[in-house]
Amino acid sequence: MYAKKARIGLLIPSLNVVAEQDFFRLLPDGYQAISTRIRFEGGGKAGLARMNEEVSSGTSLLVTAGVDAVGFICTSGSFIDGPEGEQKLIESIRSELPETTPVITTSYAIVDALKHMDISRIALVTPYGDDLNALEVDYFQSAGLDVKRFASLYVGAAVEAGRQDDDAAYNLARQFDRDDLDAIVISCTNLPAIDAIDRLEKETGLPVITSNQATLWQLLRALGWSGSLPGYGALLRDNL
Repeated sequence: MYAKKARIGLLIPSLNVVAEQDFFRLLPDGYQAISTRIRFEGGGKAGLARMNEEVSSGTSLLVTAGVDAVGFICTSGSFIDGPEGEQKLIESIRSELPETTPVITTSYAIVDALKHMDISRIALVTPYGDDLNALEVDYFQSAGLDVKRFASLYVGAAVEAGRQDDDAAYNLARQFDRDDLDAIVISCTNLPAIDAIDRLEKETGLPVITSNQATLWQLLRALGWSGSLPGYGALLRDNL
């Protein structure tokens, strides 16, 4: 049996080529990830808003697989309209699910992970353009986080994030002045980053939080799992 403990449903933007592979690598024994794709062709905030309108139909497909929790696996899609818009997104997803089914969004998972680790001062790495970068900084600051440093790959098109070299995010993050930082956050579920986490933590002495790592962390906690997943940072090693 593939899902002795729980089956997790993933709502994934259609152009994302990274998130599923990260989840398959990170999931502990007894947990299964089932994904469905919601159409996203890029286009910044407007394109993300169109994608978000499809979450109910995507969730209705996951329901047929008997999922025990649902993750909305898109950082920018969950922060573009701020915390209030994110709550509406969660409500749209929840409308298709049994009442007690946990629903997790990536942006909220990052915030929750940082607060769980008593972190407030962060450096942020993204692949986004200026419009989404500004919205993400606003989102984190509205959650009480202080974005001290910022760097972007400025990939131009959303699909290009998934085509980045594994070291792209690592090379940006390692250059930060770390004197007043509590952690480094690497944003975007379509940006290869999980292999950089341990390297960065050892090199910088700071916790490193990535979109897929944090989302899995919160999904597992919501499902009552406790344990340790070494090799992918302090969050999964020491905080489950």
